[in-house]
Amino acid sequence: MAHGPGHIFRSIYEATAFGTRDILEDLAQHGYQVKRLFAGGGGAKSRLWLQIHADVLGMPIHVPADSEACCLGSAQIAAVHAGRYANLDEAGRAMVRMASTVIPDLKTKSAYDDAFGRYRETYAALVDLMHGRK
Repeated sequence: MAHGPGHIFRSIYEATAFGTRDILEDLAQHGYQVKRLFAGGGGAKSRLWLQIHADVLGMPIHVPADSEACCLGSAQIAAVHAGRYANLDEAGRAMVRMASTVIPDLKTKSAYDDAFGRYRETYAALVDLMHGRK
């Protein structure tokens, strides 16, 4: 009862970031190494959202000047097909500008590392419950 809407809102951000970390760790276990992360869409407009992700993942988050990646991607494709650029690599180099990079706070990451273990345990328990196990 001591938690308010802000606590719930932040916990949703944190759970989403834990889900992203879980996906990235699964990819790494299968031989895919993510070396750089870029944010796009509405979440890229929230400094809190980006900082939580950077802290949970322990990786910098690169933020483009134009957060609407889908629109920009469509514009790149149109520019290539209109002959303005030879290919998507050239269009990307010309049209995408980075605005900032969110650096993870290593002290906060340490706390999130512990919480991530509890997230995984809770997730596994919920999956078991949903499948009638235990």
